[in-house]
Amino acid sequence: MAGNVQIQVLDRDGKPVPEAVVVVYPGNPTGAPPTLLQANPTVEQEKMRFVPAVTVVLPGSTVRFTNQDRWDHHVRGAPAGLLASAAPAAGAGSEGSHSPNVFELRLAGKPDGTPANFADVKLDSAGVVLLSCHLHGSMRGHVFVTDSAWTLKTDIDGIARFASVPDGAAQVRVWHAEQLV
Repeated sequence: MAGNVQIQVLDRDGKPVPEAVVVVYPGNPTGAPPTLLQANPTVEQEKMRFVPAVTVVLPGSTVRFTNQDRWDHHVRGAPAGLLASAAPAAGAGSEGSHSPNVFELRLAGKPDGTPANFADVKLDSAGVVLLSCHLHGSMRGHVFVTDSAWTLKTDIDGIARFASVPDGAAQVRVWHAEQLV
């Protein structure tokens, strides 16, 4: 039997934390895993930001990076944080990269009235990928490549709502881009 689980993430002052990643590891996973995540999401470069700032995917997912700005972006992806250091060394990336979840993309700016330029990157290894732009140092984002199908981001109220979590003990991990490592 499965049940619904709601997890709220609060900061040390008791305020809700949006954009936190909550990972549930059921002790007794039964049946087919849930489909909680978009299979092949898009991360936009828009107004010199990554939108969304945090994207969650399963290993093997392809993430599309699309430049909506008029100026060029040079997107870099590299492992970041504790989860990345524990990630298995499987191949991933783009443009000839041989390291897990490491890539560089040069995306030309989007002239008015033309389609946006894009590039696809397949991410095969569980872990956190830090996104940055070599041309614009203030741009930061993350792709969280999860090792559990029971993974969600918290909403504006800091809540992640899971349906059909298998009964029994479970482990829960929480990650946020601004957490202390």
